[in-house]
Amino acid sequence: MNDPQDQMTNKVKMPASLCQSVAAGEIVPFVGAGASLSVKRDLFPSWTGVLERLEQELESEGREPEKTLVRTYTNLGRLFDAAGEAYKSLGHARFAKVMVELFHKAKPADADLSLHKLIWEVNPDLVLTTNYDSALEWANEKATPILNANRSDLAGIASQSRRQMSRVWHLHGYIADSESLILAPSQYDRLYVESTKDTYEAARKQLHAIVANRPLLFVGFSLEDRYVMEMLEKVLNCFAGSLASSYALFRSGDGDSESLWEKHNIQVLEYENHGADLTHLIEGVLKDKRDRTSKTSVAMPTQQESGSTIESDWPGCRIQRAPANSESFLDLFRVLEDNFAFRWERESFEEQTNPIVYWPVRLREPSAIHAVQSFAAAALQRQGARVILCLDDFGDKKYEASRFIKRVHRWISKVGGKSDQLESRTFKNILNTRDPQIAWNHVQKWLGGESYKLEKVLLICKLYKVGMGLEEYMSKGTGRLLTPGVVWACLKHLIDEFPGSSLLTLGGHDECNLWQAWRERISEGDPLVGHLYIPELSNTHMETTNLRWKAKSDVQRTLELKLGGQDAETDWRSENAIVPWSLAGCVFSPEYLTDPKCVASKIIVSAEAESSTLMRPTVDAVANWVLE
Repeated sequence: MNDPQDQMTNKVKMPASLCQSVAAGEIVPFVGAGASLSVKRDLFPSWTGVLERLEQELESEGREPEKTLVRTYTNLGRLFDAAGEAYKSLGHARFAKVMVELFHKAKPADADLSLHKLIWEVNPDLVLTTNYDSALEWANEKATPILNANRSDLAGIASQSRRQMSRVWHLHGYIADSESLILAPSQYDRLYVESTKDTYEAARKQLHAIVANRPLLFVGFSLEDRYVMEMLEKVLNCFAGSLASSYALFRSGDGDSESLWEKHNIQVLEYENHGADLTHLIEGVLKDKRDRTSKTSVAMPTQQESGSTIESDWPGCRIQRAPANSESFLDLFRVLEDNFAFRWERESFEEQTNPIVYWPVRLREPSAIHAVQSFAAAALQRQGARVILCLDDFGDKKYEASRFIKRVHRWISKVGGKSDQLESRTFKNILNTRDPQIAWNHVQKWLGGESYKLEKVLLICKLYKVGMGLEEYMSKGTGRLLTPGVVWACLKHLIDEFPGSSLLTLGGHDECNLWQAWRERISEGDPLVGHLYIPELSNTHMETTNLRWKAKSDVQRTLELKLGGQDAETDWRSENAIVPWSLAGCVFSPEYLTDPKCVASKIIVSAEAESSTLMRPTVDAVANWVLE
């Protein structure tokens, strides 16, 4: 019996350039509203459905003439005019309220995300979309939404150093932040056209750089939704011939679109019907990429000499050697990013001989996450940094600061760091010995006045994640609401204490939102601050997995649950799953950091490797570095 994917591939001649671009990771998916309609029937409306809901809103406001005009435009197929009239009549706030009602949804238990997962397979690093909803984030829990006002995220969106960080650029805004929404045709110029009041200059420049240099793959655009196609035409016209050779997946029979695609040098690949035919077509596009990676699934570092690929002592694995130099801080950050899955945001950081490292940590029982941070702190010390551990000791203390510091000292010493030179402070001491008004000012900027919407505040405080149910986060305490303001106030004290010095923050991957908010709300005078984040461990693991290991049996129990127990992961090789994360952060990075002359290399885990054969060496190696 023939494979449907092979049948589709035979029907559609795959352009070699497309397959090569996908395999090389160059192509960027550009996702339209049709993709969201596939998640679940009637979950999200088409734009015709949106206009019908806007008519109801106009009627409820007693705006009968305006409602009639919107309906007339809709019946004439002038959907842009219909949306523009509704926006003008309702105003921004009420129009946005309707959009939130229609598109701000919790992830359904029976959501079909197969199309979105394939889109992420085309490019795991970056997806562009004009959609407001969270479907792409549902399909990839690692994905971070990027908005047009996020200058710091936009600045590095196309850089090689930020690859392996899944990002969704919501060009027209993200429903979780209603202030970001570009709602009607009259607002599109804010992003696509230069003006004297240039709100989104940085976003527009980045977008033009991407579309001019990287091929796009358009998915989810259909003549069935004429509004979306009209919007797409206006967007493409703004690029005025600068678009790199690109591709569109389009249903056969939608022939009226051919002139649009040809005009902009976009090659069309047709499929017969939405659903299975489209997914089989994308799988055909992915065939070359899958063939190249069928024998490998995840890369993780280890310590070896520079040279070729050799067999390793890890069952089912090979070691791929790669040289690593860290003569400067920027070299070190590059090694940590490229080989150990750290994330470095340079921002305004400047290379200096002795920068200050601000390492804020919530005081609690130490875990493997703190071990990885300690190993990184030791590497920064060796490079010449002055590391200052700042313990958040507000609230109900369940662990003594002295015990926490003692554990950190042992981890730093294990990798050859200078534990006696680690400076330790507490938030209470910092704020009590210096001007406490600074903390209050930061809290006011954080939660008072023109603050973020509640959902974004909860995300930054790690009290909420997209798709979380109401009951789940209503049970959480409120103390963390003040944490960002206090963390930022302590940083301000260090900036004042060391004027002119470069600083960098050290912390978990989930603190990216915290420091983005600091730059948007608090940062003044462009201080010399960068951010180093340890490898990402998915939110699910951090919330449900025991990482406070006291004995080897604790390590084994955690790994067994993820490899073959009741909490087993189907994709246990995924970079941010517990086993690869433990190897990268708790084994191979400390092995590398113990010897500055050592080279960083990668361990390749074969797709055929048995998880059971990796259990014993993994448990032994993790225990060797993390346990006392």
